Amino acid sequence: MNFNALKISAICVGLCAACSSGDKNAINVATPWLGTLNGFERISGEDEFGVFRRNTPGKTARFERGIVLPSEIVVSARSDLGAVQPETYEKIKALFSDAVQAEMAKKFPTANGSAQSAGASHRIKVALTGLTVTRTSNSPFAARLNDLRFSFENAKTEAEIREVKSNTRQAAIVVPAAGKPIGWNTLRDQLVVFARETAAGTAKALSAINTKADQPPPAVEAPAKK
Repeated sequence: MNFNALKISAICVGLCAACSSGDKNAINVATPWLGTLNGFERISGEDEFGVFRRNTPGKTARFERGIVLPSEIVVSARSDLGAVQPETYEKIKALFSDAVQAEMAKKFPTANGSAQSAGASHRIKVALTGLTVTRTSNSPFAARLNDLRFSFENAKTEAEIREVKSNTRQAAIVVPAAGKPIGWNTLRDQLVVFARETAAGTAKALSAINTKADQPPPAVEAPAKK
């Protein structure tokens, strides 16, 4: 099997703890796809889930239009990896990407085509991590789509928003992706639900970015007269 085509979730548990600074918004979160979110503050949510915004000094670019990049799927190590052929992985990823593109476009201006993309202010990328894919048949032949079972015990959607010019991550979104085990025929509907919830969190993150961007620069104290 082509492991370069198949993303496999690392054995990683999201951690969340209050930082020692005493700041109630300071966080220490790590997820399998986003990595650590040091230097971010919590806008909403709790534990490893929520909306997070970069909390560092300096000018923040205002969001005007976003490029929604193709999404990723990261399957869990509990999956039947032999059943998840590269073409199967690509089909799942395409379903999720289409759902994410559609739901994001309902929430905020997105770039379509090279002309709009040239004027986009931010890039947005989403990954569904921890998806478990198993086969339901004992056939010696390659698994068909209808032979697959999809479960979401520890699944989540993880998204990042990066400023185009600096490529700096300005915000991150982590949403639980809960659902009962399903088959191929109902997978698309479940992915649309995940995409819709992630788009709502992304819209909240973009609003938080613009709130920070619109803040006036800190006043500079005049030097004391001698």
